[in-house]
Amino acid sequence: MKKGLYLPVGVFVISSMFWGGMVPSSLSTSHSVQAQVNEESRADIKRWEFCSVVPINIFSGSFGKYTGTAMIYYARDGESSPEKVQGTSSASLNKAADSVMAKAVAKLGNEGWEMVGEGTFLNYTSGEQKVLYFKRPIK
Repeated sequence: MKKGLYLPVGVFVISSMFWGGMVPSSLSTSHSVQAQVNEESRADIKRWEFCSVVPINIFSGSFGKYTGTAMIYYARDGESSPEKVQGTSSASLNKAADSVMAKAVAKLGNEGWEMVGEGTFLNYTSGEQKVLYFKRPIK
């Protein structure tokens, strides 16, 4: 072994022994701590409510304007309540779809909702659709 490798290899071996549990516990500085949960601290635990936004492939066009529709599904008390959102564009159906999603996201953002993810929803009549998921603290 080359002379310059002794120190790095030694440090690696000692730290591996320490983290691997081969060093006696009296030399270790970590201590286990048990959490105590009482009624006061339970009140401080954040609770969340959730919703999702699903674009609906229903578009209508009249006089050069296209209207797209999305649904916001609020999950409250084990039940889902829907809300319809519509957005319009004079450019195309795709722009109307973008408009309605932007309108739904802006609405939820203004109400304190935070986007936490996206997924895919399988609709048997129209195929796969993007779904956006949101949460906010329950007040």
